[in-house]
Amino acid sequence: MKIRKQKERPPVAYDKKRITDEVLSQIIIAIIDQKPIHTIQQLDKRQRDRILREIKQIEGSTLRQISRLTGISLKIVYKA
Repeated sequence: MKIRKQKERPPVAYDKKRITDEVLSQIIIAIIDQKPIHTIQQLDKRQRDRILREIKQIEGSTLRQISRLTGISLKIVYKA
């Protein structure tokens, strides 16, 4: 049995910093005028997608994080 050497991967620069759920939830609350985050689920599609697009622009936020905090499925967050 031959043992293959693994190719060395170049170092990856991780300069994008993630923000915590707590910080992101405060930003989301500010975006939706101090209302509870779960109210995004009750908005009509156009308003919901507009808010989701705005949240996705926040540097350091991830789609999974947005999905988890808002309670909206990952697929809908991705498509917004």
